[in-house]
Amino acid sequence: MPTVRTTLALVLLAAACGGSSKNTAVGNGGGPVGPLGPVPTISFDTTAGDWGEFRTTGLPAVSHDGTRVLIERVDNDGGRGAPNLTLAVRDRADAKVAEYVVLTADSAAGSSDDSGEIAPAKPDVTAANAWLADQHRSAAFTVLAPGTVDSDSESILEQTTWSVTVGDATITLDQDAKLVVVQGGKPVLSKTMSAWIAPSYPMYPNAPADEQCSNPHFVDAAYVDPAHKLALLRVAYTGTDSCWEPASELHVVAW
Repeated sequence: MPTVRTTLALVLLAAACGGSSKNTAVGNGGGPVGPLGPVPTISFDTTAGDWGEFRTTGLPAVSHDGTRVLIERVDNDGGRGAPNLTLAVRDRADAKVAEYVVLTADSAAGSSDDSGEIAPAKPDVTAANAWLADQHRSAAFTVLAPGTVDSDSESILEQTTWSVTVGDATITLDQDAKLVVVQGGKPVLSKTMSAWIAPSYPMYPNAPADEQCSNPHFVDAAYVDPAHKLALLRVAYTGTDSCWEPASELHVVAW
């Protein structure tokens, strides 16, 4: 049974060593935006699971000026569970700025040999890490510290509200996808995120109205940066053997 409080260990990445002011990133205006910290990286463990698994460090992360967020996206891939990874940069409106597909689930599943035996995938992490380094040089990303997600019920199927507080900022999302942000004791954002609601669909072709699939959402991770007035919520969905849940999605919230 999922726990009410999903506690994620805080991760603080140290800034790059040395007193030189030359170790800086160039911002959108062409000037230095601050010292470069450790570069986010990915690796692939071929010994984990059936196909292997990705490992990441320094993600998700926010740019020095708070205008960009660097994230990783993983599809749950239904019953196969094949490894996959897409890296993306989003702006404060949650719009895609840049994207790099490291490996698709279909590509990983296609690595099986002719006998049908599962073979470890072989993604090109060198090229992906070069892409991450390039993004980092242009925006000076710093890892986002995760917070603790609270809900109003121990049962995930009965939860109706989720919230996270970091510093003086509290972000709340309910089952109707109403998003509220309070900072410094004052409401600063109230909006219904209809696009975050998974649409219902027939359980099978021509299914009657009482046999429709629904996938209620919940928040299973959150990262809040009060200084940049920004948060990152991972919205996930429940499902059954008959109604596979959609992949969880990371969404940027800014105010």
